[in-house]
Amino acid sequence: MTVVEEFLQSKSGRRADCEDGYRVRADGAFICVVDGATSQSNRTWNGPNGHELTGGQMAVEMVLKELNSIPKDADAITVVRRLTSAIQREYRRAGLYELMKKDPVERATASVVIYSRHRNEVWLVGDCQALVIADDHKTELLCNPKMVDAVTASVRCFY
Repeated sequence: MTVVEEFLQSKSGRRADCEDGYRVRADGAFICVVDGATSQSNRTWNGPNGHELTGGQMAVEMVLKELNSIPKDADAITVVRRLTSAIQREYRRAGLYELMKKDPVERATASVVIYSRHRNEVWLVGDCQALVIADDHKTELLCNPKMVDAVTASVRCFY
């Protein structure tokens, strides 16, 4: 496994606004790229060092932190459950769990691509994609297509 690019930038160009993150776990068991969803609410979260985080930033922080404690042989379902639970624990810690159950707009969410070295698998969670480049330079685009995207594209073509 070779990391070929390490670059993060927010839409505004300011690092403080960035809602993305990545981690190559120290033992190499997982490589994770996280795209925090831009929040539709004005809610902020208490982050490390007292910094206020958007929902997308909070989701990125929780996912990357939790990834460090997941067993290297975990399967995709186990990993997704652990990452979801990490965010839910933050809701409970902040006394907001019931509100988050009722109002999805308030939730901190992210799309995630994870490579499991132990399983030699790439997992896509949410609206994301990955390009796998093999040692022989053959490529494979991994997508998570949604019906709404296909319908929208068809309407645009028809129009």
